[in-house]
Amino acid sequence: MTRKTMLVLVVFGLSAIPAAAGAQDQPAAEPVDPVSDETPKPGKPEPAPEPTALPKAEAKPDAKEGQPPPPAHAQKPAPAARADRYRIGRGLFIEANPGAFFSLGGEKGVSNAEPFMNAIFGWNFNADMALGLGLGYAANNNNAPKTDSSTGVKMAAPGYYSDYTVTFLDLVFSYYFDVAPRLSVPARVFAGGSFIANQYNADSETGAMAGDKTAAFQPNAGVASGIQYTTWQRHLQVGAEAAFFYIITDGIPSLAFYPSIKYNF
Repeated sequence: MTRKTMLVLVVFGLSAIPAAAGAQDQPAAEPVDPVSDETPKPGKPEPAPEPTALPKAEAKPDAKEGQPPPPAHAQKPAPAARADRYRIGRGLFIEANPGAFFSLGGEKGVSNAEPFMNAIFGWNFNADMALGLGLGYAANNNNAPKTDSSTGVKMAAPGYYSDYTVTFLDLVFSYYFDVAPRLSVPARVFAGGSFIANQYNADSETGAMAGDKTAAFQPNAGVASGIQYTTWQRHLQVGAEAAFFYIITDGIPSLAFYPSIKYNF
């Protein structure tokens, strides 16, 4: 190596020493967060982030206080509401009463059972009261005329001939007493007229024919009661009843037993 080359190396080495010393005196640059746009300032510590509060669970309302009402389809009606659902409202109705009819008070005391037909057309004022017009038909058989105990003469009252038919036309008022949901006891009172048609009958002692087949109008009155049930078909009610009729002019008592079928419009 020549003297000239050695001199160049010495000069280059001496010039590199100050540059290295200056690089050691400068502080190292802090790393920059690639996500954050802000470059932290040297010498100032970054404040610690506040802890994030966890979301509080929504407080459930108390079951007794403040509980929101359930949907309408999930609500259960109160017992009274369920009972009212099957109560009959105001409006027209028709009722049919087919059954059996018995007259009382003749020689036998009770006649043979004969057909009884009755229909009522009326208006429900509400679930408890109704008013209607009743039209009925009945027959009497084998209950001979009474014999006057003092004279031994058969009584000639038209209603006491052995065989006759009677047509009833009455105004009927009904009141219904609820005894259970959809179950009631009807109480009825009625009054009107009876049209009696006598049949010819031969007197057992004289053989004379009695009766004239003419319709005789006589006032009548009576009461009826029984049990009535409102079916799942809300407009339909069924039941069973007994009625007591009294034909006033001739004093003829009679009974009728029948099922009741009522349809409410």
